[in-house]
Amino acid sequence: MSAISYLEFGIFDGFYKNEKEEQAMDERGKIVRWISLCIMFLSCLVFSNLDCHSLTAAELNKVKLATLAGTQQPIFFVAQDKGFLAEEGIEVDVETITSGGSMVIEVMAAGQADLGVSAPGELMLAIEKGVPVKLVGAFEYQFIDKQGRSWDGAVLVCEDSENLKKLEDLRGKKIAVVDVGSVYNYYLRYQLRKRGMDPDKDVNIIPIPFTQMQSALVKKQVDAAFMLPPIYAMAKKDIPLKILMEGTRISELNIDLSAGIGVNEKFAKKNPDIVVKFIKGLIKSEHFIVKDIKETNGEYVKNSVQKRMKYKPEFLEAWYTYRGSYGREWDYVNPIQVPRSIVPRLSEIFVAERLLKQPITSEKVIDDSYIKKAYSELGMKWDDTKGR
Repeated sequence: MSAISYLEFGIFDGFYKNEKEEQAMDERGKIVRWISLCIMFLSCLVFSNLDCHSLTAAELNKVKLATLAGTQQPIFFVAQDKGFLAEEGIEVDVETITSGGSMVIEVMAAGQADLGVSAPGELMLAIEKGVPVKLVGAFEYQFIDKQGRSWDGAVLVCEDSENLKKLEDLRGKKIAVVDVGSVYNYYLRYQLRKRGMDPDKDVNIIPIPFTQMQSALVKKQVDAAFMLPPIYAMAKKDIPLKILMEGTRISELNIDLSAGIGVNEKFAKKNPDIVVKFIKGLIKSEHFIVKDIKETNGEYVKNSVQKRMKYKPEFLEAWYTYRGSYGREWDYVNPIQVPRSIVPRLSEIFVAERLLKQPITSEKVIDDSYIKKAYSELGMKWDDTKGR
């Protein structure tokens, strides 16, 4: 009950004495009475505010999100910082996973997380094994834009040497990948086979963390590496490096994906509106980032990333230079749409690697119903010609 309500119910009624009675009161009585009234009034205000805050917190839908440690996810960072998720009544509890994308999927499958951010290839393989998850959204695309510029999630780099000009020149060489289970390793193996090379015999593929690849190249422990573009940008300041093949060209996709939003199917069926609201918050964030890049050269999004990742200024600029592509992918997909073209492409590669017995369909992997409803509620048009 507010202080005004207390007045209306007459709790302060005794204050309104006639003038004669008031003059008859001694000074001590008046002081005591005024103090009592002040205490009562302040108490009403305090409890009224507490009730309001409790109501606001109770209205928020709590969502558990599993994500990999050390990954840059500006769309999610900005959605939190600008309050776009809170606007949709969503409060996110983030569980950071340090042991790889497959663990993100395991956490979702066990019901310990409602949503998770992982590589689409890992989600595909999990789905084929019967894990109850679906891809409902995406961000961090890699693609070649309409101006011909490549925006890559990773690049295959090597020493800037005349002896290394094409993929075939890596025969007999050591190549670093972040994980033998990473999609870039499978893309690499596919391209080597395409050129008549056996990835198990003609090259030596070695798993090395991204953060250690520069050192491995300097010490000649490897001859080439699939690096994150910002790491490559910083590394080539110290050693002569060049890009042997962009991630987009090695995948042979107009638009590829390095981060997909997976959802536990049981959670989604029970709480479809919460999934829709979560996606709406990310769509709002995506549009804000595009505007920020256009108007301020990405100052807000860079600060949002820096706040969490603690990058050195030069690395932050390198990250933005190579990954600040937001909005350019809209020529190929609707904002945060999962491009369906990735499923047959990855299926082909996984079948060749004997990870799948037969190709998997896009319908088995992707559920667009939530994002389409989010578009409808935001008054946005969905283009069916995109994301194919």
